[in-house]
Amino acid sequence: MMFGRDLSPLALAVISAALLPASLVLLAATAPSPAGAAVFAALFGLGNGLYSIVGGTLPLALFGPEGYGALQGRVTSIRLIIGSVAPFAFALATDWMGVGGGLLVTAFLGCGAVIAFAAVRFLVSTTERRP
Repeated sequence: MMFGRDLSPLALAVISAALLPASLVLLAATAPSPAGAAVFAALFGLGNGLYSIVGGTLPLALFGPEGYGALQGRVTSIRLIIGSVAPFAFALATDWMGVGGGLLVTAFLGCGAVIAFAAVRFLVSTTERRP
């Protein structure tokens, strides 16, 4: 919060989304190092903590207060469904590709979130520049 105080919710979303796959790649690259695991936990915790804040502030910043509750309900329901399926998908991936492969596939999917948030950031900045 000290470093991100002056950043927009969208910039924080990009940072949060980038920290999660970065932490997974680091874990896959350094396992079974305790130092690597500690850095993974710190990066993952930072990304996840930011995500919990951004999840509430980003829709408000992008779409405004009108209909905020209904929009949050839709976004949260999708997040809960994905979150409940994720452990099973990860277990299947690690069973099929091993732990390192499962971590890298998860990191690759997380990069999709970074790209999506960056694209939204680009689109928002493009529409703000229009007269």
